[in-house]
Amino acid sequence: MIDLKILNVIPTYDWELIFHMNDNTHRLIELKDLRKNNFFTESVKHFNTFRFNSKKVLWKNGSSIDLQNIFMISKSVELNDIENKSIYIGQKNQAPTEKHELNHIYFVAVYPYSAKPIMIGETIGYGLGASGGCATYTFENFKKVKRWKDHLKKAGCDWAISIIDRDDLDSEQKVFKIIESIRKGIDK
Repeated sequence: MIDLKILNVIPTYDWELIFHMNDNTHRLIELKDLRKNNFFTESVKHFNTFRFNSKKVLWKNGSSIDLQNIFMISKSVELNDIENKSIYIGQKNQAPTEKHELNHIYFVAVYPYSAKPIMIGETIGYGLGASGGCATYTFENFKKVKRWKDHLKKAGCDWAISIIDRDDLDSEQKVFKIIESIRKGIDK
């Protein structure tokens, strides 16, 4: 029998944690389940800022969950169940712009389990009249996009440029370095 350990913990945009275990399985816990069971008592603002080791997750406020309880309240997921799970690494309203007086939001997200792990986009305007769009890329293709660094700056995540620019990291390593920075509380 394998001694189960946590290899990585990924927070998501949907207020979830994805656990990658050393037996190459993945488990998912929703914030509501952590709160219902009193494992996370801080405001959701601090949900993504945590550290972990092979046996537990620890938040700055002292909340924690150990491996036994992770298995009690999590569900097993397959990679195809989580390939569309993302975490925003930056989002910022740059209005007023020439396109909109009040709402011109730039955003960037990573999709840790997708073949195209980085997404950039814009939302211009409000409601049904809003315009904009987004696109997903491999890191290799993303670096070919004109002004990709400018987009990250406008989204408020220029701290990720140095990670994306690294040639010594593969795509998976870049994603996890970005997420590690979020977990450590990089000033976004």
